[in-house]
Amino acid sequence: CEPFDCLAEVADLAHLWSQAKTKYCCNEKQVGCATTTTLMYDCDAGLANWKFGWSGSKKSWCCKIVGRGCDEYDCELDLQVLDDMAPERESWCCEQHGKGCTPETQSGAFVTKVE
Repeated sequence: CEPFDCLAEVADLAHLWSQAKTKYCCNEKQVGCATTTTLMYDCDAGLANWKFGWSGSKKSWCCKIVGRGCDEYDCELDLQVLDDMAPERESWCCEQHGKGCTPETQSGAFVTKVE
């Protein structure tokens, strides 16, 4: 169990984080360091409509750095292990991204399985 959640309150860490939390998160997670406290994106802005309102780079950054705006499944990784995918994940990746579709999950479009 980690002593601090380094993704919580990161958007306002200067005002909300203790000195101990700042030191731990910077040293252990490379989050909240003096050189990284200026955030590239405001991940709270437009969060309600992130799928359609955010740029690809904002989605990627916010998901990786603050855990917001992430897809339900990583369909790129899932394609490599398609045979082991749960039916819900397979269906989601097919419907949302047109990836990993099988004859059972396709809805009229012809998509081939990449191996």
